[in-house]
Amino acid sequence: MLSLDSFALANSDSEYGNKILQDTEARRYTYGFNMNENFHGAIERSDFNGLELSFNQNKVKSKLLGQFNAYNLLSVWSACKLLVLTRKNPPDRMTPVIRAG
Repeated sequence: MLSLDSFALANSDSEYGNKILQDTEARRYTYGFNMNENFHGAIERSDFNGLELSFNQNKVKSKLLGQFNAYNLLSVWSACKLLVLTRKNPPDRMTPVIRAG
C-alpha cells in the first residue's frame, strides 16, 4: 500500500486505471489521451517514421512506433513531471544510450 506522502499514477483510458487508484491513500494522478486526466496527451502524427505527440501542450517527437508506445512515453513523461525531472536536470544515474555500429 502506498503511503500518504507518495503518489499513484494510472492510465485513465484503461478500465483498470481508475480501479488501481480506488483504494490508495497516495495522491492520485492520471494520464491518457481522452481529456479527463491530469496529464493529457495527443497523437499529432503516427507513421513509420515515428510519433509526433503533444503532452500538456509540450511537443514530443519519438522514433518509436504506435499507440502503445505513445502511452508508454506519456506515462514516463507524467512520472518525470511528478518527480520534477526535466531535460535540464536529469538524475545523475541516467546516461545516454549510444548505439554501436
